[in-house]
Amino acid sequence: MSKRRKIVKGQWSADEVRLLKELLPNKKLSEIAEKLGRSVDAVKCKRYSIGIRYPRSLWSEGEIKLVKKLYPGQGPYEAARKIGRSVGAVGQKAYEMGVKRIGRRPYRRWSDDEVRLLKELLPNKKLSDIAQRLGRSAEMVRAKANKMGLTKQKR
Repeated sequence: MSKRRKIVKGQWSADEVRLLKELLPNKKLSEIAEKLGRSVDAVKCKRYSIGIRYPRSLWSEGEIKLVKKLYPGQGPYEAARKIGRSVGAVGQKAYEMGVKRIGRRPYRRWSDDEVRLLKELLPNKKLSDIAQRLGRSAEMVRAKANKMGLTKQKR
């Protein structure tokens, strides 16, 4: 069984603040907290109180490799679950690294003809029929109609 380190509470010494400033640029908050014997929240609060804005935590080499490996094929949700980061953080990191999803269809804008046909067919046709005719998913057709303020007629 490993020994639990006692967490220091109270005032920060000048040496602790100096060490905090020294470690912040290239160490994770959890590593700094361990080294100082403070909680991660205490390190965050002190960092903020001394005016160091450090919104993003550092990514380890292992995490970066996992983003490169997992994100293209499995997407942000599965990658985030396996890495232990939020979906937003994984998506942002993939974007910053230029890592893209494989097999994902690019967004196709609605043409004027498609919009006209949607307006014409929506009152009397099922969404699935309209979607098939337009070559889009029923969910995309519903979303577009909703965005345009179009509704189906009540029968």
